[in-house]
Amino acid sequence: MAEDGAFTFFRESLMAWHFENPRPLPWKETDDPYKIWISEIILQQTRIIQGIPYYERFVKKYPTVCDLAKASEAEVLKDWQGLGYNSRARNLRKAAITVCEDHSGYFPGTYDDLITLSGIGPYTAAAIASFAFGERVPVIDANVIRILCRYLGIEEVPVGRNVRLQMESVLNDAMMGADPAEFNQAIMNFGALQCTPGKPDCAACPLSDTCYAYNTDRVGELPKTRKRKPRRERFFHYLVLKSDEGVMIHHRTKKDIWEGMYDFPLKELESALPLKLKQLNDWAVSLVNTEKYVLSDPVCDTQILTHQKISCVFYPCTVKSLPGSETPLLEKARTEEIFFVANRNLHKFAVPKIIDCYFRVKSILL
Repeated sequence: MAEDGAFTFFRESLMAWHFENPRPLPWKETDDPYKIWISEIILQQTRIIQGIPYYERFVKKYPTVCDLAKASEAEVLKDWQGLGYNSRARNLRKAAITVCEDHSGYFPGTYDDLITLSGIGPYTAAAIASFAFGERVPVIDANVIRILCRYLGIEEVPVGRNVRLQMESVLNDAMMGADPAEFNQAIMNFGALQCTPGKPDCAACPLSDTCYAYNTDRVGELPKTRKRKPRRERFFHYLVLKSDEGVMIHHRTKKDIWEGMYDFPLKELESALPLKLKQLNDWAVSLVNTEKYVLSDPVCDTQILTHQKISCVFYPCTVKSLPGSETPLLEKARTEEIFFVANRNLHKFAVPKIIDCYFRVKSILL
């Protein structure tokens, strides 16, 4: 698109398609930067159909940015449970605190200021700046990248600075004369609904006549992608110490997957080969001050993450009540990271998906 006429055709075709194909979503009728920010963070790595109920619950529980800032990290992680990529939730809270403490509760109104907040990158900053404040700055997400790679015939893997600068230049020219918010929404919707990753309906596309990929029969080849590295495989062995009243849990405080969430006392080993009975007995008595417990058969499960495969072996261990004790499960090794939680309080703790599945299978309700 080197000529003004080409930019005009692209913009007008895109905007005409946009108005003929409305896509109603709960956050599209607002210019509140807080709500726009929440929606954009939730939708990173999350499908819209899954993200909508989280968005609605979030803005109901935390109606303002300062309400979110007042929440504890544990509370925010619990509300985030099920979405994954928990650093998003931690950064949400950090950014909310910054907005309240450094900006008197008002979101910065420019791209350059927005991008300084925790968890806000170029795409999110552009989305908030254009949708809430009308700043003429293009959004570049996976949908936009796919459209431009196909339409312009970009042969590089679209990850480098040079490719991004090329896309920004094209979009800045293409959006001239259009409302920035409408243009950005139009091109994202076009990628989500028309120029889709799989088998787009190119015959119905208003840009097909001038689309490089369509006219060279390369729609399925663009954009090019990097070869994905093999997933790292890890083996988690969990001792599930429970009584009628509750269960022992472990707070994940290290910089690792599921940081800030809760699971069970853990040993990470080199394989999923079950532990021997003596090893389990030694482990159990190191955590509780009784040998009155019953070990059940191990339960295996797997969770696939973007870059890791987590194979888990759960060892259910039911501890008998102790005479005269108010807390049947008495811990020897109680620390800030490992402690007993009563069943009635389990719902307060954020757990990884694989732990949540174990609870549900074993009818231990959170």
